[in-house]
Amino acid sequence: MVPERDGSWRYAILVSAEDEQVEYISESGVQLPPEKELRLEIEGEIDFCQRKIENLTQQLEAL
Repeated sequence: MVPERDGSWRYAILVSAEDEQVEYISESGVQLPPEKELRLEIEGEIDFCQRKIENLTQQLEAL
């Protein structure tokens, strides 16, 4: 994040890790996804983490 003169922020987005291509977006250009989409993404992350915890717990019990 880089502060702008007007008090807003400019964000550096890594477009490509291979060639380290960076794109800059002003604060006004950043929009959150719709609430339903955001909720589904967060729930998916939670499910993934819970499965990972279950898998690691099984591995630990097998020791």
